[in-house]
Amino acid sequence: AVKGKRHKWEIEIQNPAGNKSPKPVILTNGAVATSGSQYRTFNIAGTKFSHILNAATGQPVDYAASVTVVSKSAMIADMLATITSLSAPSRAVAAINKLKGTECLVIDSSGEFHPSKNWQRNHTASRPHRPSTPSTPSTPSTHPAKKSAPPTINIAWRQQYSRRTKHRHFTIVWIEDAEGKKVRDLVLWYKGRKAKYLRKFSTWWNNGGASILSNRKLLRSISSASKRKGDYDVEWDHKDNDGNLLPVGTYYVHIAVNREKGPNHEHPTKCRVKIDTSKRSINEKADDQPELSNVVIKSL
Repeated sequence: AVKGKRHKWEIEIQNPAGNKSPKPVILTNGAVATSGSQYRTFNIAGTKFSHILNAATGQPVDYAASVTVVSKSAMIADMLATITSLSAPSRAVAAINKLKGTECLVIDSSGEFHPSKNWQRNHTASRPHRPSTPSTPSTPSTHPAKKSAPPTINIAWRQQYSRRTKHRHFTIVWIEDAEGKKVRDLVLWYKGRKAKYLRKFSTWWNNGGASILSNRKLLRSISSASKRKGDYDVEWDHKDNDGNLLPVGTYYVHIAVNREKGPNHEHPTKCRVKIDTSKRSINEKADDQPELSNVVIKSL
């Protein structure tokens, strides 16, 4: 949610059913929520079903891959995103069109977009699409160039949660080159009003992390259906923060997590994994830790 007309926040809408992505939402004085079944399903006899059930029939629904709603509050947006998932796209859009100050974008199972009447006019960005991660100046790499295209790297990990606390992790994932220079920021998850605690991530903070927070235009969020708690992954397209393709060679993947009242909250739990992107196949892992486990880094 964003409060106040002076504040603008650019939010990506994930398309779980295709490669075509909607234009980012420019949010001012409102909230956005997305509902869908991309990540949360249950399996019966080898068939996956949505976790969203129609209360009238008791059956899972599969009308839409995702429904994104923009409204005046996060509570209303979240409620409407789930409710409209119970209807066919045309009926869902028609229902939202009757509500004042509310718009939606339905993405059906084939990846087609079904926007409400004022979705594009009121909420989507008109400027050119930017990279989906923060942007900071980077130093040209000294790695030798190769003719083969660099691989896309998938980074997966699990963050441990305790039933005794509701505090969520601050999480940062970034890439460094062979000389230790940060070239790409992939993940920055934190509570805005507690940004001061990001200083505890000293390795990231002292390697250009502080400069990212000085300009909110460099940050962008992604709205998607909720995932299972604790399991996350992100892809690195082998580009730097300016969108420039980096040459293959040695890089380091950093993952750092911390949460209030965690077992080691004074010092973030972190791992640093070396990868060689000149290899055809990459499959690296890190040792499990109390707050961070199941780290797997693979080439796609």
